[in-house]
Amino acid sequence: MRNQILHIFKNDVRHFWREIVLMIAVVVAYGWHTSTRSQGPGFIAIDIGFSFPSEILSLLVPVSFIFLIVRAAHAECPVGDRQFWVTRPYDWRQLLAAKLLFVATFVNLPLLVLQVFLLWHGGFWPPRYLWGLLALQLSWSLFVFLPVGMLAVVTASIGQFVLAVLAVLLYFIAFSTLISEIPGIGVAGSDVIPERTTLILVYAAIVAIILRQYARRRTAWSRIVLVGAGVAVPVLFAVTPYRTLIAHVYPVPGPDKPLPVHLAFDPAKPASLKGGYFEKNKVHIKLPLLVSGVAEGSKVTEGGILVRIEAPGGPRWESGWSGGYGELLAHRPRDSETVTLEKDFFERVKSVPVNVHLTYALTPARAQQVVHIVAGPAPFTLPGDGQCLFSPLARNQPVCFFPPAKTERMLLSAKTEEITCKPGENAKPLPAGTVAYGWVWEVGSFGLNPVSAVELALSDFGDLDVRNSRESVCPGTPLTIYTAWQEGPRYRADLEIDGIHLADYKLDDSPDYELGFGVRVP
Repeated sequence: MRNQILHIFKNDVRHFWREIVLMIAVVVAYGWHTSTRSQGPGFIAIDIGFSFPSEILSLLVPVSFIFLIVRAAHAECPVGDRQFWVTRPYDWRQLLAAKLLFVATFVNLPLLVLQVFLLWHGGFWPPRYLWGLLALQLSWSLFVFLPVGMLAVVTASIGQFVLAVLAVLLYFIAFSTLISEIPGIGVAGSDVIPERTTLILVYAAIVAIILRQYARRRTAWSRIVLVGAGVAVPVLFAVTPYRTLIAHVYPVPGPDKPLPVHLAFDPAKPASLKGGYFEKNKVHIKLPLLVSGVAEGSKVTEGGILVRIEAPGGPRWESGWSGGYGELLAHRPRDSETVTLEKDFFERVKSVPVNVHLTYALTPARAQQVVHIVAGPAPFTLPGDGQCLFSPLARNQPVCFFPPAKTERMLLSAKTEEITCKPGENAKPLPAGTVAYGWVWEVGSFGLNPVSAVELALSDFGDLDVRNSRESVCPGTPLTIYTAWQEGPRYRADLEIDGIHLADYKLDDSPDYELGFGVRVP
């Protein structure tokens, strides 16, 4: 049995040596190009802008992997019953094992060698991050190589494979459009059940198709299973009772339970109603809020929101649950909620007092690790083995490099009077005592390069209008880093706003903003 596996493997190597050499050349070119863009000893360069060679090579590497997998699968194609290998004493288990050995040797192994080299060149000792490297291999295998192999065994040629890939891409576009219209699907925690069920369904179908094709070559059956899984997934998301799940995940707290944040309506009219954006047949209103109770080193994440608006004796409108976005932090006494309304409904009620009911799905969390550092000018470190330095390519902008280990989100904070960046021309002075915030998002989850590069910046100054130069982190600025977040019990919170005129809070939705995008910052 072992001799037959090796025989098929050697035959594939002889048959596809040109493709193997080309693939290795692409991998070496990517590794060489990435490593030569070094800005300092042991650090990979940070080039935030578009780099044509980098973009092309980072695309060619996975394309070469995919091409080699498809060629190997089509060499003894499981589609049909007239292949030469069917008449030979091939056991399908040995044939499948030989193909898996080929992929592991000439796809997974070159990828691993590439990532070990880039990790070493980035200043990190590879054996220390073995589990992170293996996690990257698993991610590539599950999300790229296994689905590609499944499409390869149900197609008979490269042309059919390309058509299948295009069909899958169109499916994902339609699927994303469909589920975006389902109320409640974006609320954090409410989609755990359909997502996990989908993963089980999809990978069960992929494995079954591959095994069935090699064992029986029942291509029609495999394609029916593939289409059936594709139909079942959106149906599963559509029939999921999100309201019930949200009510379960975010229960109403007891009356004697202290809440980590208190929200109230701010009766003061907004000083400015700029910042809207054009959306056909839609109107956007901005409701000012007062925030209190968030402790130092804590945050409260808005997982979702439900809005109901009622006019006395008149029409009623409800948004349905939608995903939240934003963090409520300490030293931020004011916030706002932007609500998108149907234009027809707004026109009917804009001149009469209405009652607005907001229901929030909130998740409190507290940082278990607080670190105080000074940003350079010498290299400095962040939690999660992050190595930071000021790159010559990004003036007054530190760049941090992280190894392939799960790094949680980090919250940066700095007092405005301690920010060392020089103000821009005609910039207003920053009031003393104001706290500026910035986020470092989760890094190192997936990619060709195991070393993730992240810029540090302070993006949230509250109500202050600052220039870009003050948002940078300059040498000598003391920073407080909050990480290792421990979540508290999730809960729902209600806020009643009575007797307001929506016209007083309508944003300036000018058509000039049609090509832009809106960002809500707490």
